[in-house]
Amino acid sequence: MFINLNPNQNPNFDVVMKHFSLPHTDNTKAGMKPEEEERLKDFCKKYCPEVTEPEMISYIKTGQEIAEALSNKDTKLEDILVNINKNKEPNEKLTGAKAAVSLMWLFTAKTSQLDKLYTSGVMRLSDGQRVGEFLKLCGGSEVYGRISTHMKENLGATRGRITADNPQNGYDLRDEGLPAGKQTILFALQPDGTLFIKMEENGCPPFWKKGFRSLKNFREFVGHSIDFIVSRFRKEEKTGMTITHKEHVPKEVKKEFKKAMEFLFSTPKEAQEKYEQGAKFGLSKMTEILNQEKRNIERKVGELKNFKTDEKFKKNIESQKTEDFIFLNTLQETLEKKLSKPEGYKGEVKGDEVLLPQLSTEGYCFYNNEKSTR
Repeated sequence: MFINLNPNQNPNFDVVMKHFSLPHTDNTKAGMKPEEEERLKDFCKKYCPEVTEPEMISYIKTGQEIAEALSNKDTKLEDILVNINKNKEPNEKLTGAKAAVSLMWLFTAKTSQLDKLYTSGVMRLSDGQRVGEFLKLCGGSEVYGRISTHMKENLGATRGRITADNPQNGYDLRDEGLPAGKQTILFALQPDGTLFIKMEENGCPPFWKKGFRSLKNFREFVGHSIDFIVSRFRKEEKTGMTITHKEHVPKEVKKEFKKAMEFLFSTPKEAQEKYEQGAKFGLSKMTEILNQEKRNIERKVGELKNFKTDEKFKKNIESQKTEDFIFLNTLQETLEKKLSKPEGYKGEVKGDEVLLPQLSTEGYCFYNNEKSTR
């Protein structure tokens, strides 16, 4: 049977088309609301002078292809670029550098969707091991172990040590089109399986090591050192956009947590030790400590009530527990607000970093790629 698909001749064209599942071949938005896209376009125009809007969209669409391949655990990492490049013209072949930049733009699009766009800050990707390994593959010998104060409190067995041998990586991509005029990516797999990602103005290559001894790498290192010093004194810009999303625990939360620890522990030493644990390892650790101490209070009250038969004593101690919990629940409510996680994110939270869901979710399709049915 012949069905007339000419919209000018078939009055039921719209009804007929609902029964067909045709691949998208245009650039219309897939999973992005108008306000989210406008926010992203405004970000590109204001903070990314080297990247045009069409280039940004192209990066994001390429990032989607890579994300789709990465989310398929059966696809070998080394095959991803090969498969994507099969149908591309020689001058359109995807390089490792462009692949890494495309992923960063894809993640930036996600921050826009979450209304957490920033020009300086940190992303933390759930289930990020494959992404981290792919970035290493993209950079090859250009990826280096690097020094970073950001990681000294995060990395399992290396906690507290800042050396270039820590499992943290730098990938310099100067003038390659990273978001917000950034020139390098710092990335490191965390003990909970999440991937820490921070784009910066200057890299931190170990210029003293064989293979990295060059004037270019020395300049990157010096530039990074200057950035670090300046950042200690830089005031946050006041714009319509949240400009920073750093991994540090907010000062007001630290202050509340310190009061709670002093309230819970009878000796200053104990209180300080618990406070330092929470302040160093972040909001998830603070919540863990608080919940543990609330369970301890419940246990101790239960033990005392079993030991004493005096009903007045039991009533008084239960009343005291209620007062303690009112005080502690105020902090817990603050932590719960800060610990709000997007769907698809499974991992810990240190501070104000942007939390990104794992790539196996459907939350990374913003523009319809040609020949894509996704």
